[in-house]
Amino acid sequence: MEWNKLLTVKTITEREKYPYGQGYRISPFEEDYQNLVSSFAFRRLQDKTQVFPLDKSDFVRTRLTHSIETSSIAHQLGYAFFTKLSEIKYDENGNIIENKYGIDEDIRNNTRQILRCAGLLHDLGNPPFGHFGEVVIGDFFKKFFDKNNPKYTEQLSEEERLDFEYFNGNAQNIRLIAKYEQEEGLNFTLPTIHTLLKYPYGSKEAKNKSKRDKFGFFQSEKDFINNIASELGTLGNDKISRHPLTLILEAADDIAYLTADLEDAYEKCLFSKSELTNFCKNEIEKLYKEHNCSKLDQKTKPIELLDSLFDPSDPDETLEFGAWIKKARYWLSYVVQYQFEKKYQEIMDGSYNEDLFYYTNHFITIKAFRNAMKKFVYSHQSILRTELSAKTILTSLLEKFANAVLTHDKEGSSDYDKKLYNLMPENCKNNSDNSTYSRLLTVTDFISGMTDSYAKSLYQELNGII
Repeated sequence: MEWNKLLTVKTITEREKYPYGQGYRISPFEEDYQNLVSSFAFRRLQDKTQVFPLDKSDFVRTRLTHSIETSSIAHQLGYAFFTKLSEIKYDENGNIIENKYGIDEDIRNNTRQILRCAGLLHDLGNPPFGHFGEVVIGDFFKKFFDKNNPKYTEQLSEEERLDFEYFNGNAQNIRLIAKYEQEEGLNFTLPTIHTLLKYPYGSKEAKNKSKRDKFGFFQSEKDFINNIASELGTLGNDKISRHPLTLILEAADDIAYLTADLEDAYEKCLFSKSELTNFCKNEIEKLYKEHNCSKLDQKTKPIELLDSLFDPSDPDETLEFGAWIKKARYWLSYVVQYQFEKKYQEIMDGSYNEDLFYYTNHFITIKAFRNAMKKFVYSHQSILRTELSAKTILTSLLEKFANAVLTHDKEGSSDYDKKLYNLMPENCKNNSDNSTYSRLLTVTDFISGMTDSYAKSLYQELNGII
């Protein structure tokens, strides 16, 4: 892969050139950012769940605040990475003797701008009620196809059926961007779109990889993605390589959600400092043995990070939780910077298939934090109750609208289904064909575009709960 192709300024369609202000034009990647923050889809993130569904607290993060934090971290990482990679050595006469990676000022500036925008974009396609909403949609369609088999399943290819059964926000994000280019004019640059492609394959390949719900695009956007990959030079032998900036965005997302979600849970009193410290220390020791990490350098660093949070022998010197979160982000950011440079050649030739934490000295820290979230947060009764409510809401809406979309124009369809169909916005009903696959995509477009509050309100209205 080459940066001159990876950072092309080409867009989905050619952008309009305005006759005024040509001397003050912003860069194409800054224009991506400007277009995004003015969009309806971006504003809806303020009422979508990050971890705590339908939470009344103003403190708890939403998808919007999480996306802003991810954007900030991604921008900072991009600055650090490419400043380090662009270091130039001179001889005593001032002549360049080494410019190891050929990174210039344009690459530094453009990568930071792309990462800042991609950080805001990366969760745009997520349905209401967080990642649990993805699970509910997938589970609904598995049962829906079993119940109606073979009425609808024989009308779908295996890939099309798996798109619904393993529905996820990553693929919906790409679909949303492709749709919005036509409907709302969000004509993003190709590198910004490619940076969002965390899993550069479809649902069938994901199933073969045993990753199940981890795939990057639906069959409806396969050609769209292949064309972008071909343009950027990441497509070869029918395989798409991840854009190098995707790895940085992925790391920024991990750092943002793990640290911030722990902070939100702490503020909601789901655990104490000592509980978190003791749990993570035990996890770290267990994970070191489980993953055979004896060769990792500086084994004590994850423990030192936890000790700085809570030291019972010297409580006046312990950090406030918010300050500790900031420190944890710095430590995690440092190791991924180190890894990006260390694996740079593998990343650029498309052979690096891990995340940027893989077997760094905080490889185990990340796993311990994830396990802490499972222990203290995801299994907490308050979360379980709201997730059960979310399941009831989404399942009911999916049942009603899937049936309405598939039958509203058929002979013998009910007035109720016709009215339900007419409730859907026009941008969800406009399709290039009337196939079962296309019709069901309108349902997932509609449902995934809902905010938490709208989904709850619509459920109550349709079920006569006044």
